[in-house]
Amino acid sequence: MSREQNELVARRIGEELFNQGNLSVADELIAPNAVDHNEPSGTDCREHFKHVATMLRSAFPDLHMHVEDLIVEEDKAAMRITITGTHTGPGAFFGIPPSGKRFEI
Repeated sequence: MSREQNELVARRIGEELFNQGNLSVADELIAPNAVDHNEPSGTDCREHFKHVATMLRSAFPDLHMHVEDLIVEEDKAAMRITITGTHTGPGAFFGIPPSGKRFEI
């Protein structure tokens, strides 16, 4: 892919998957054999990204991921992001009941 295509993919994952909750974008944009080095070997990255997006958007319905910086070189992209949201969703998030508190990371 070109630099522009890689940049678009990175932005779409943030905007469409996490900000809008469009889970099908994971199947479209994440390779079936993608590796997430933060997860155990053999983790299905597509399903993992869908799970994380669903969990976060459930706990923080106003979740928003903002791209501060995006660096793309050849077939690699790195983003510096700010994520915000308010803990108002139903149920517990890692055992913590909804607090109504806003976060920014």
